[in-house]
Amino acid sequence: MMGVHALCDRKPAAFMLHVGSANCLVVQLVGSRWLFSYGVLVAGYVEGGGFVRSIVRHSKTTSKHVTQFVGGRGLGDEWEPRALAVRLAASLAQSAAAIIAGGGAVD
Repeated sequence: MMGVHALCDRKPAAFMLHVGSANCLVVQLVGSRWLFSYGVLVAGYVEGGGFVRSIVRHSKTTSKHVTQFVGGRGLGDEWEPRALAVRLAASLAQSAAAIIAGGGAVD
């Protein structure tokens, strides 16, 4: 199975889900990728903006998921959980628009 960090180098699609491990999920959208660990949004990658992560401290395992997600590229800017959720919502809207317009085929 592909490692979580390798997902950040894949071509963006309108919407894809990748399971990195039993408790780790990456949602790939148009222009962004989002990491959920144990069902909690903990980090993201926004094209042109780089990596962002939750300012909240998490368990050792979740911290490991974040480190794998960024793939040694630095841990990124820290954001409040609400700011992460707002940016994720904007990315979902962008991906939905791409799907509706027919420009968001999923690999």
